[in-house]
Amino acid sequence: MQWNKLGLAIAVLSTGPVWAQDSTRTDEIESARAKKEQKLSSPRDPGLERAIGGIQGSWAYRFLTSTDGLGLGFGEMIPGAGFSTGPRYSKTLLDGRLRLTGYLRSSTKRYYTGGIQGSLTHLWNGHAALDFSADHFDYPQMPYYGPGSESRKTGRSDYRLEKTETQIHPALRPVKGLTLGLLGGFQAINVGPGTASEYISSDHQYTPAQAPGIEQQTDYLTGGGFVQFDWRDRPGDPTEGGKYRAEYTKFSDLDAGRYSFYQLNLDASEYIPFFNGKRVIALHGRTSLSDTRNSQQIPFYMQPTLGGADDLRGYRPFRFYDDNSVLVQAEYRWEASGVVELALFADGGNVFHDWSQWNLRHLETDYGFGIRFKGDTGVHFRLDTGFSHEGFQIWFRVNNPF
Repeated sequence: MQWNKLGLAIAVLSTGPVWAQDSTRTDEIESARAKKEQKLSSPRDPGLERAIGGIQGSWAYRFLTSTDGLGLGFGEMIPGAGFSTGPRYSKTLLDGRLRLTGYLRSSTKRYYTGGIQGSLTHLWNGHAALDFSADHFDYPQMPYYGPGSESRKTGRSDYRLEKTETQIHPALRPVKGLTLGLLGGFQAINVGPGTASEYISSDHQYTPAQAPGIEQQTDYLTGGGFVQFDWRDRPGDPTEGGKYRAEYTKFSDLDAGRYSFYQLNLDASEYIPFFNGKRVIALHGRTSLSDTRNSQQIPFYMQPTLGGADDLRGYRPFRFYDDNSVLVQAEYRWEASGVVELALFADGGNVFHDWSQWNLRHLETDYGFGIRFKGDTGVHFRLDTGFSHEGFQIWFRVNNPF
């Protein structure tokens, strides 16, 4: 609509007195254009928008969504943790160049996480940035079904995963959309018996050959780099453009001397708009490829996984584990109103042990539908329902899957 108005203004300035003599025709053109745009726009529900607008204007909503100061956060835990919430505090310093956030979360299943995250931006005339964080989490009921794509749903066990992690990511942005960066960090990990009474503990069901690292954990020093190109129009709720990222990391075993490995992650998203941007085809692909040297192994709790709210949505959380994974996704998104978006989706993915087994022929698949509630900055909440041959799953999350 803005480009149409700009074109009309240019035409006005270039025609001079002729426009004055033909103002009736111009009015007709403008009226026809407005009617056309009204037809292309999504139907709007004034009552619903007034209700949501009232909520967004309330002190409670501002407290929950405020980007600065003290607030209450929701979600941001792993799938299967249950409903989670906790306090957070954000502060912007150095004339907007430094942003710090501290947070605590606990869930209905007694999962806990907390940490401090920071971002130093607008360095080197806006061409450099530095992200850093220190986080700790304790997940007492992590599911494990055994290794590989042939694992069975009935093989469910659980284990406790505790991790303390520090990370630092310096980055350069030489041109718009392109980011080059380094990855560095330290991870201290502990694995123990799970606490779910309805499932057997993983160390009682699976051997070290089936679940490497289950009897001994180690700490890691990590290092690597990434390259990313992002030309999406709105990162919080994209309707066109794309985002592509390649990341390579070395995980160095500091204690056991048995679990060092390398990992390459490739991720690509593309958004194709039509009907005046009110409809979007969203496409996503991701693969994680790992490698070892000198008879090293990858601990099962460090392996890529599939199953959950953001990948295979028709399967239980963390349904599949192995050294490598591949995922493809497609969504049809329809903006039903300014605050509500509907979606149809399909997911396909698999895990495998060796790079040579990479293919898109034998995928675990699902399909489903979702509803998303949006604000000025993007999707605030979404409710997705996915169906697979293992049943169906319902997910409540606070962001888009990709």
